[in-house]
Amino acid sequence: METIARDPDAISLINDPFVVFATGVLKVLGGLLALALVQPWGSTFRHPLRLIAWIGGGCCVLYGGALLIQHGLMVAGAIDTPDVLGAIAVRWHFWFWDPWWIVGGVLFGLAAWSSARAD
Repeated sequence: METIARDPDAISLINDPFVVFATGVLKVLGGLLALALVQPWGSTFRHPLRLIAWIGGGCCVLYGGALLIQHGLMVAGAIDTPDVLGAIAVRWHFWFWDPWWIVGGVLFGLAAWSSARAD
C-alpha cells in the first residue's frame, strides 16, 4: 500500500464550509437550468438560459477533456503524478470522474439544442 503525503492547504480548501456550500449551490443552479430549458415555466427566459447552457456545457466538455488527457498521461506514466493526488486517485479520476464532466457538458448541450427545436 502506498503512503501519500497530503498537502494541508489543499485538504483545508476541500473542507472549507464556504467552498462546500458554493459548489452545492452551483450544482442546484445547474439542475434548475437544465429543467428550465425543458419545462414550460422556463419559457420566459429561454434564450438567455439556452446561451448559458451552451457556454456551461462547452466549458464542462473542455474541462473534462483536458483533465482526461492530463490524467491519462499520468496513468500511462508519460508525466509524473503529483504526490497530493496519488496513483490510485488518478485512476479514479481518469476512469470515472473526468468522463462525467464530458457527459454532463454534452447533456447540457443536448438540453439547449432540444429547447431550441421546441421553440
